[in-house]
Amino acid sequence: MEGVIAPLSVGGILLLFSRLKGKLGHKRLTTGTDVIRIIHFRRGSVNEPVRHRYRECRMGMFNRIVNWVRGRRRSPFHVLTGSGGQKVLVDSAMMDYLNSSAPQPTQAALDSLMDEVRAVRVFKDGCHGDTLLGNDGLLELTEPNEIEALRIAMRIIDGPGGHCMCFGGPTLEMLSADRSRLALLSIHHGHAIRWNRWKDDARLIDGRLLLEWLAQRGVVEPLRDFETEEVANRKRQQDWERWLAAMPSALIPVWSGALGQFGIVDVVPLRGALERGLPDEGERILALLQWFGAGAGPWSGYPSYEKAVEELLLGYSTARIIEAVESTQLSPAQLEGAARLFASWSFSNQQPQGLRELPDALRKALWHHVKDTQDDDKRSRATRAFAD
Repeated sequence: MEGVIAPLSVGGILLLFSRLKGKLGHKRLTTGTDVIRIIHFRRGSVNEPVRHRYRECRMGMFNRIVNWVRGRRRSPFHVLTGSGGQKVLVDSAMMDYLNSSAPQPTQAALDSLMDEVRAVRVFKDGCHGDTLLGNDGLLELTEPNEIEALRIAMRIIDGPGGHCMCFGGPTLEMLSADRSRLALLSIHHGHAIRWNRWKDDARLIDGRLLLEWLAQRGVVEPLRDFETEEVANRKRQQDWERWLAAMPSALIPVWSGALGQFGIVDVVPLRGALERGLPDEGERILALLQWFGAGAGPWSGYPSYEKAVEELLLGYSTARIIEAVESTQLSPAQLEGAARLFASWSFSNQQPQGLRELPDALRKALWHHVKDTQDDDKRSRATRAFAD
């Protein structure tokens, strides 16, 4: 599926979840024993509020698949039957989580642990159970006031905080007075910590405070990553709000019902609502081009919910789209939508002769609209479609 970012980019691998009991949080699954991390081999897309959250999880899963295929280790995967009877493939880490009968996180349990801690070592990578996934030590502290500052920074919310899809990092190794290991606590994206004494992750009351504690002691990368992600999240929210604001008003009543899991949109109710709200075909095409031009910006790697507009537009012939475009002075957003549509792989695939139908004046207008972009991918697509 060209142009859509999925959570794993290996042969169209898609993360699915069985009967989620709540909303997805930051890089985590909402608690529930029937929540399953699975790899489902089919083409698909992922909801924009979710898609970006798996980047740090991809390579670990990819490497496990490669090692399995190459025979370096016995299969780390298990076949389960989902709630609807479908077969799903889960990895061993997820099986450990699903089979866990450990209690849920509490501040009392964490306080009891911290009472015994006399030294803390910080490692760059995450952990799985009692196993560190890397030996790159970043910091060691033994002063009581330092450990007390960590206790204050690591306050949690009692109860399940979901289950992150990666192994976290950095990891805090808690040591006793005799230097024996008391616990490994992995930090997950500044939002939660994981301890294998608990079934689920523990949500931090103030994740930034913990990351600032690390940064003040020289471990700055987690805080930088957190702040970068905060900026990206704000942009994604702005993109989403702009998208909703540009939606044709006729679609507002049916949009939430048409938007499914992973950003997959059912265009059938959208098409019907659009035809009822805008009986004139030309007006429908122009409204869709306006909407298509109000996306996040990229023409490839865009939020998956934007794919629905392209599907709707591809339901019209090239001739009818050209007729609508030539009937009025296009707005900048409509120019963007038209250029994006005609330069897309889907358009070339479904209407292979379509570009030959474009009038020279329209082709020049679309090229003029795009030619100064700083987006190399967009300019390359526009060059092939309009300038060659």
